[in-house]
Amino acid sequence: MTFQRDLLDGPSAYALSRVRSKYTACYLVLPVTLVILSSAHVYLQWLNITLSTLLVITIIPLLVLAQLTANKMWAEVEAGYTTFPQYRVDVEQRDPYLGRVIRRPGEPFLDSDRFKEIAARAKAEWTSAQGRPRTSA
Repeated sequence: MTFQRDLLDGPSAYALSRVRSKYTACYLVLPVTLVILSSAHVYLQWLNITLSTLLVITIIPLLVLAQLTANKMWAEVEAGYTTFPQYRVDVEQRDPYLGRVIRRPGEPFLDSDRFKEIAARAKAEWTSAQGRPRTSA
């Protein structure tokens, strides 16, 4: 089964934002851990230095992902569409994995649950067509 993806090359802005969100959630474990250790008066210098160093180093991929997402959002709008659920009513909205038009320009935004359902279904179709194991949307 093949799909014609009428999307720009690479992951969509929506897919990049999902990766960024997951990375951010993982990233936030570091400062929370530092606060918990400090509140519990656990002052292990090697641990605090290690966690602080990781905090500084791991912010770089987060910043890169944020910039890639923003760049892709603008590129999509320049191409005449968006893959974000509540962004730019003046361009058509496409599902973020297959590129199918799911909202015409000027039409009301899809509700959040409906968009998530469409995106999950499209991702499942795309991953099965690529022969990849299915992962969460």
